[in-house]
Formats: sequence, structure tokens, C-alpha cells
Amino acid sequence: MTVTFPAEADEVIQALMDDKNPETDFVVFTMEGKNEMVLEDGNSGRGGRDKVQEILEANEDKVMCGAFLVLAVDDREVTMSIRRKYIHFIYVGGSVGVMAKGRVNSQSGDMINKFPQCSMYVQLMGDFDDLSEEAIEKSLRASGGAHQPTKFDFTNTATEEA
Repeated sequence: MTVTFPAEADEVIQALMDDKNPETDFVVFTMEGKNEMVLEDGNSGRGGRDKVQEILEANEDKVMCGAFLVLAVDDREVTMSIRRKYIHFIYVGGSVGVMAKGRVNSQSGDMINKFPQCSMYVQLMGDFDDLSEEAIEKSLRASGGAHQPTKFDFTNTATEEA
């Protein structure tokens, strides 16, 4: 069963991915019914990883997906570079029914394909261990190769400070 997204989904995701738009650093879609994603008020904008976790923790009876921005900052005193890293997540709350949990496996491809620019993909099954700053940084560093950033900015303010 194919997952459908609302008409404004592409526009909201593009706002997240637009490096000239500092007003959006996260988006969260909520599953309604068996296969329809909706964008609820307040589920996109500023707040990054912290806001995403706040939304997910308040919805343990929902299936949700989306992405947020993390900035990889390489500050070498003489030069500074900032690279945008997008973290995609699929969240299955602890109170979600067995049938809905089962559907997520077959629907996850549709949820992931809506966010092709993401650097990392996380599936959260009722807990938030893999959403911690430490876990995300560890995964990004493991996939980053030899040239590592000096830090990761989860507040997305490094561009304002540069």
C-alpha cells in the first residue's frame, strides 16, 4: 500500500533542504489511517533535533516520518566550512498497534524516497536512543571518511555565527 503525502509536502521538504532558508530545519509528517501522511500545524519550522524529539515524545500512539538538519562545522581557525547533513527518521510509537507496526516495514521505502538528500536514516521503535546527539554524531563520523568536521551543530546556528 503506497504512502501518500499532502500536496504541500514537496514545498515544505524543499524549504528544509534550501540552504538559503534559515526558517525551516525540521519537518514531521504524521500517518493518518493506513497510508496517508499529513502535516500538522507546528510540525515544520525551527527547532531541529530537539523539536523533532519533543513532537515524537508527545505522539507515542502514532507513526511519523520526516527529517531535520544538523550542521557539520569544520573550524580550522583560518578557514571555516559548514556542511548541511539531513537526518531522516521513521518513528513508530510504543503504543502503535501490531498491524500498523507491520505496515511500516512495507511502507518505509515510500517514506525514505520522499527525502532523497538525507545523509542518515534512522528507524525509531518507541525509544529515542538513536536520536540522541551522541548517536547521530557517532554515525555521521563513521560514515564521513578521513576528513572529519571539528563539531556538529544541532541548534543550526553556526551559519549565523560565521
